[in-house]
Amino acid sequence: MELPRENFNLISFILNGITNELNNELNNELNGEPSVNEPKRASNDFIDSLEEIEIKEEGKTCSICLEDFKIGEKCIELPCKDHKHLFHNEKEGCMGIKKWLEKSNTCPICRTEFPHEERIRENEDNGGNVQRNILEIDDRMRQLMGNILTNNIRILSPQEVIEMEEQRQLEEAIQASLEEQ
Repeated sequence: MELPRENFNLISFILNGITNELNNELNNELNGEPSVNEPKRASNDFIDSLEEIEIKEEGKTCSICLEDFKIGEKCIELPCKDHKHLFHNEKEGCMGIKKWLEKSNTCPICRTEFPHEERIRENEDNGGNVQRNILEIDDRMRQLMGNILTNNIRILSPQEVIEMEEQRQLEEAIQASLEEQ
């Protein structure tokens, strides 16, 4: 199968982006820095400060499970910027907001950020495992690039390029003459 040049450029662009992102992530890992894409967890102090409030009116809904609260039921109201969002603390069928905040420091609805803690990294033979992962990813990327290049790209001779252009112009002229009739 012959891949058009535009597709090759797009694939190359995407793979370069992926490679750069992987390199950045792996460099952060080697340096013991948190990943750019790694979410921050809400601080324990913030999570512990969240108080349950009692629902006093109908029409209030948990923003996770979308179940309506009953009057007198307890819930947690996040201190979001523009609107207060209500959540179960934890209930059968709903994980509750605290589980979410153990993984993310943002409101799942409006993305308001709350106080966070940096993830603590375990020092698991950082040099060996990380280096091994880097080499494995690098090998896979090289294989993928090699397969794409060898399976889909054919270098055209100048004569083939001229013939293709002549064919294109001929088809264009035929199409134009058909439209004139």
